[in-house]
Amino acid sequence: MKKSIGRPHKLPHEVRKSIAEAVVAKEMTYRQAAAKYQVSPGAVASCVKEFKGSGIKKSNPPKWAEEQTKSEREKSLERENLSLKAELGDLYLQVKMLKKAESYIQWLKSESSSVITSENWEQFKEDAK
Repeated sequence: MKKSIGRPHKLPHEVRKSIAEAVVAKEMTYRQAAAKYQVSPGAVASCVKEFKGSGIKKSNPPKWAEEQTKSEREKSLERENLSLKAELGDLYLQVKMLKKAESYIQWLKSESSSVITSENWEQFKEDAK
């Protein structure tokens, strides 16, 4: 679905519809409607334009309203996505810890082979000959 250009309306659907109906029915002018509903005349004009273009009917809500109502499937997929991202983060940390442990074990092995102890004394005696 295409995203609508601009931001969503601040006025509720019913208010925009009543503004447009009043102006279209010639009950009041743009300025009178703007004063009554405390909006700008430009907002009244856009309500009328949307109404004439059949954008404010209950059966045909504006496109931005469709985008705001997500289906239950989309919501469940978003929840699943978040849980999978959290699990991926945990696994990443586990791999990082295992790599550090492995490098530490390698360091311990190299460190213990360079120190002469009673356990490896025989090995160093043979190498000296």
